[in-house]
Amino acid sequence: MPEQLVDFYSFNNKIYIVIKSVSYNNNEYVFLSNEMDNSDDMIRRISGNKLLPIESDEEYLSVVKKMFN
Repeated sequence: MPEQLVDFYSFNNKIYIVIKSVSYNNNEYVFLSNEMDNSDDMIRRISGNKLLPIESDEEYLSVVKKMFN
């Protein structure tokens, strides 16, 4: 079986694995899950090498629709 690379980010001293990513409105978004606690997940916007919070409910709903439809 070939090796698979897994993308991840360190956030608040925890490791979050990238479950899904999507481009929307000239931005990149990721759905992340804590490697040690699968109930700890989040969606963040990527800017450079930083994870930024989503700024509005409208942005969040649009990204979720794009990501999971």
